[in-house]
Formats: sequence, structure tokens, C-alpha cells
Amino acid sequence: DYIIAGSDFKLFSDRLLLRVFGLVQFQDKSYVIYPQITSTHWANTEVSLGAFIMRGGETTKFGSAAAGQSKLFLTGKYSF
Repeated sequence: DYIIAGSDFKLFSDRLLLRVFGLVQFQDKSYVIYPQITSTHWANTEVSLGAFIMRGGETTKFGSAAAGQSKLFLTGKYSF
């Protein structure tokens, strides 16, 4: 049993995107949070900074070693 919720917020004439999503596993109370900031300030360029934050006890769906560690990422894209 899961619930997933999230939202996107566009700011500064759609040049900045703030994204927040979350997922909760009700049976073991573990969860994932996915925040992300994406900028398209420069022409043809997109830069994103975000994270996958996984929390829960060692025997839970998102807290176990099999789920992996929380991750921070930085991505870039240039279109031509």
C-alpha cells in the first residue's frame, strides 16, 4: 500500500522549475522524497539539481540496503 504525491511550481516566466514528489509505504512507514530544481536561464541549456532521499528502518522497503542509499544529482543538457 503506497501513496504518491507531488507538484511542480514554475517561476520566473518558466525559467525555474521547483519539483517536489514523495512516496510513502504505509505498512512499514518508509518513504522517499524527491526534490528537484531545474533552471533554463540560458538559451538551449537546462541544469538540474535534485535528490532521492530514502528513509526507513533497516528492514523496511526504502530503508533496507537493497533499496540503496539516498542520492544527490546534478545534470546538464545543451540542445543544438
